[in-house]
Amino acid sequence: MKKIAFTLSATLMFCISIFANDVLVNAVSLTGQTTAGALNTHYTKVQFSINWKNSWRTSTNESNYDGAWIFVKFRKNGTTDWRHATINVSGNTPASGAAITVSADGKGAFIYRSANGIGNVSYAANTLLWNYGVDGILDNETVEILVYGLEMVYIPSGSFQLGSGGTEASGFTDGTSNTPYLVASNNAINLGTTAGTLNPNGNGSATGTIPATFPKGFNAYWIMKYECSQQQYVDFLNNLDLARAIINRTPSIFTGTHPALVAPQPERGIGELGFNRMAAFADWSGLRPHSELEFEKACRGFNTPAVPNEYAWGNTTINAVTAIL
Repeated sequence: MKKIAFTLSATLMFCISIFANDVLVNAVSLTGQTTAGALNTHYTKVQFSINWKNSWRTSTNESNYDGAWIFVKFRKNGTTDWRHATINVSGNTPASGAAITVSADGKGAFIYRSANGIGNVSYAANTLLWNYGVDGILDNETVEILVYGLEMVYIPSGSFQLGSGGTEASGFTDGTSNTPYLVASNNAINLGTTAGTLNPNGNGSATGTIPATFPKGFNAYWIMKYECSQQQYVDFLNNLDLARAIINRTPSIFTGTHPALVAPQPERGIGELGFNRMAAFADWSGLRPHSELEFEKACRGFNTPAVPNEYAWGNTTINAVTAIL
């Protein structure tokens, strides 16, 4: 996360950086303000550098790659309301060796390797074109911005199987057989117990239809590379108003007071959340929760056949853990 305060027509006032989960955003600045035309065409460039570890891109096997989701928050001077900045789909410039793709709604951008490779990456002086006029900011207003980064993995489009074909409880099957169900397109999926229908085997209703618009995993998508860290979640809480922070502050581990809560082990995964709070975190960051179908594809891969009784971690081994209180 990177925080700066600025006046759109002035210079950088101050900056700080926070490290979390091996991704670091720094060297944030604003440049190239454009004020011609109607207010909704007024822009400024958000420049930033980013680095993270254990990056890759491959055109063999899974043919996928990792990257980072970059999103920008802003608030007007004298207010406590942080809002999501709108990034223009075009006019963005990645560093050498990187590529940038902005989401269709302009709520953030993915930055990733432009060619195959493996190892740590460091991309300096990337720029995103912030359409501040669309966000209701005037040319001479003073605002603060925060630039966040989340490590992600790109899952390419393609067919995949739901269910392992084994004897696990509540596993997906094709009808009442033990055969995995093949998701071969983005068309609607009929639920049921006859051949050619998807049977959730007690993990939901076996009637009805999953519509074509539901994220079934056939189309390409991005998924978080790691679980949400303590630092990422405390950044989320500190970026909310006090009332919403109280509602979402289930973890009892944080110290300090809002909006300066502190994570004791910032790099560790966060617990005690549940779906509603993780959905709130996703919404705040401009993302959405992944579906069960997308998770299964991400674990198995689109070009990898199912292995009976295989778990999400890639083998059939599971060991019971005894809690130590």
